[in-house]
Amino acid sequence: MESKEEPKRMKAEYRSSIRSKTMIKEALLELMVEKPFDKITITDIVKKADINRGTFYAHYDNTSEVLRSISASVIDEIASVFKAKNNSDALWNPRGYLKQISDFFLTNPNYFARLVATDKISEVLNDARHSAIEKILNDLGTDLPDSARAQLAILLDYSMSGITALYTDILLEKIPVTLEDSAEYIANLLAPQRNVVVEVLQQMQK
Repeated sequence: MESKEEPKRMKAEYRSSIRSKTMIKEALLELMVEKPFDKITITDIVKKADINRGTFYAHYDNTSEVLRSISASVIDEIASVFKAKNNSDALWNPRGYLKQISDFFLTNPNYFARLVATDKISEVLNDARHSAIEKILNDLGTDLPDSARAQLAILLDYSMSGITALYTDILLEKIPVTLEDSAEYIANLLAPQRNVVVEVLQQMQK
């Protein structure tokens, strides 16, 4: 028979596990700002996180696994913002989606600033961008002509590359725009591209 203390113990262990993983990931991000990822060792991480090696190995096998965990978490969290939506709506109303992205970054701006400052973030952002483009095109339906799909894919790649670069510079405070104002600022810059996308969509509907 399970004792009354067992659930409490399991909860405490779970909280401790989450805390340890967070400390490890944040330590890696801080180190990646200081030097290239390939030069970072497990010893560097445990010293930065102020934990022992046993705690590290209880959760991860190596530094690459920590980075993959960070990448997967960020992509999953961004994807969850749009999970309940038809993502093709972003072509018609980018402001609403940009607002959700900005609000997401506002949940922990210092953490995301460290993340985008690392030398490996481009791989994560490229994967996320291509995944988002594919999702948007799929949400438009299977009857989308190949020529229109190709044109939209190029326009989306161009626009989303710009969005990624802008959010990176905003998080790193390289341009005088706050996260609070970022959605409106980026939406205004994207207006010309959005008009082209809308024109393509309208031609498809004729």
